[in-house]
Amino acid sequence: TNETEDDTAESTSIGRFETPNQSQNMPQVSNGRFEEPSVNAYEFFDESERIGAWTVTQNSAEIVTESWSGGAFPVRSGAQVLHLNVNGRPGGVSQDIATTPDVRYRLVFHLSTDPDASGALTLTVGAGATSESYQIAAPMDSFERQTLSFSGASGTDATEIAFTSTTTGEDGPLVDDVSVERI
Repeated sequence: TNETEDDTAESTSIGRFETPNQSQNMPQVSNGRFEEPSVNAYEFFDESERIGAWTVTQNSAEIVTESWSGGAFPVRSGAQVLHLNVNGRPGGVSQDIATTPDVRYRLVFHLSTDPDASGALTLTVGAGATSESYQIAAPMDSFERQTLSFSGASGTDATEIAFTSTTTGEDGPLVDDVSVERI
């Protein structure tokens, strides 16, 4: 089942102090479901091009729709997913999100594999100074929730989050439903 998010912000009054709803304190990942731009079947994006708020940082990446390849591509949320391998080369994307210096956060993301993939697929996920390698076994027809804990970058109000495939070949990792929560 797909999870839904409530984008409304509320506040609660306690005495004469107003405390914001916790969601107001959360950094927002823009286009975390990779629904922008809307594509027809699939579309390639080259290094330095934008996928909504994301920038392609290595080689190429593509947005693939659920209906591409007869509905074989799994999508976690919405109708599109990020595929990190294009033309046999590993790709990468990143974006800066608003954070508070030295505050702890959790990057939440969901991984799957190209339906034609086999074996182990790998990627590196980074958030500020924190970076980890992830391995997923192919083939998969659903998504696995993954997390990465990190601190907001010191001395600045933004932290870069990045997904970079380290898998060679056409069939790479799929990323969808990316969010960040304060911990």
